Amino acid sequence: MPRVGGDSGPLGASAFHSRTITWIVRERHLDTAQGLSIIMSAGAVVIAAVAAFYAAWQAFVAHGSMQQAKDLYRDQNQAYVFADIRADEHEPQLAVLVVKNEGPTVATNITVSFEPPISANLHRGSINIDQWLIPSLPPGARLVRGLGVGFEFFPANEFVCVITVTGTGRHGALDRLAYAIDLPAIGNTLAAHKTTSHIAGTLEKIAKTLLATDKKLGEISTHLKPPPQADSGPLAPSSVGADEAVPL
Repeated sequence: MPRVGGDSGPLGASAFHSRTITWIVRERHLDTAQGLSIIMSAGAVVIAAVAAFYAAWQAFVAHGSMQQAKDLYRDQNQAYVFADIRADEHEPQLAVLVVKNEGPTVATNITVSFEPPISANLHRGSINIDQWLIPSLPPGARLVRGLGVGFEFFPANEFVCVITVTGTGRHGALDRLAYAIDLPAIGNTLAAHKTTSHIAGTLEKIAKTLLATDKKLGEISTHLKPPPQADSGPLAPSSVGADEAVPL
């Protein structure tokens, strides 16, 4: 701060004002420089924070994309096992339990559970099935287990059954599947459209077989008929010469 007093007269006052103005300009210049410095420092901090946030966001997105790729690869190479109760393909009146692996890799340690247990009626008698343990099932393979004739099986199992499937695949434990199957509804549709066509096809085969058999029998009977004999008239008595002796 310029010294007050000590200068008198117009020249002294002018010098005093000049020094005062110089000090004010210098102080303001210093304040402006410091302000600019502070602003630039703050801007650098903000820019660094934004860059760090952007880098962290990129790392997060990259990590998420990598995890999604891993999950996709795992799902595409994991076994997929399911179970179903349906009519048999070849004998529609028969109820069967089907377990199939739709995945591209082998499934092991498969457990198919039924709650409540289902009652199967086979030639060995009635048995309750609460679990089916399967050591392994290759890709695309399926196992079919007979449950009995439909008109016997479904009246004995008039409830909604919850099926649970667990197992192990190429990349660890399989996703646990649990779903309900309405057995009475399946029983009502067991005599599917295949049954009518199956019976019609069987009757057609029987008719063709009977026609072929009748034709064959006709050919055999033709070969067995005796050939017709020519009519030679009444047989003439054989004459014996007078000079020939007839043995007694």
